[in-house]
Amino acid sequence: MWWLIVLGILLFLAFIPVLVRFSYDETGYRFSLLWGIIPIKRLPGKKRENHKKKSKEKTSSETSGGKLSELIPIIKIGCGFLNALRKKMKLKLWLHLVMAGDDPCDLAVNYGRTWAAAGSLIPLLEESFIIQKREIQIDCDFGAEETLVKAKLRAHIATWRLIGIAAKYGFRLLKHYMKSMKSKESGAENE
Repeated sequence: MWWLIVLGILLFLAFIPVLVRFSYDETGYRFSLLWGIIPIKRLPGKKRENHKKKSKEKTSSETSGGKLSELIPIIKIGCGFLNALRKKMKLKLWLHLVMAGDDPCDLAVNYGRTWAAAGSLIPLLEESFIIQKREIQIDCDFGAEETLVKAKLRAHIATWRLIGIAAKYGFRLLKHYMKSMKSKESGAENE
């Protein structure tokens, strides 16, 4: 009987969505990652001055890196993960652009170009992602000093889908890691 309770709790937890929120306006950007209503990560976070000083000291002493040929398979696995993720993630997108300009003629031309670019970009976005809601608004302001942007993006995916995708590509990454460790061990034995 206790296993039914555990199974019920696991099923409940599996259907809690993972939410990603990004917004940008005059105050700057905000990013948050939530599991249901529980915040996992928020940016911008607390400022750490000591961390910045340490990172500057480290960059001056670093001179070597890893081989690109070892990184390419990991990049391929990462791209496959992002491709699978984009097919399962649902997006809501809001964009408000207020274009500024002194010359009305130039502003009208730029306004038309901006709508043409948005018109060609929207089908690509809709083909690449599942967009539940999108709202794009472009306005002109002849008295404004500079162009202003206000954007919001919300993405969500069910936890069970995210776990499934992460397990699939995590297994591929682990398999690649084990193969590279075996080749390094056999290369060390041959020397």
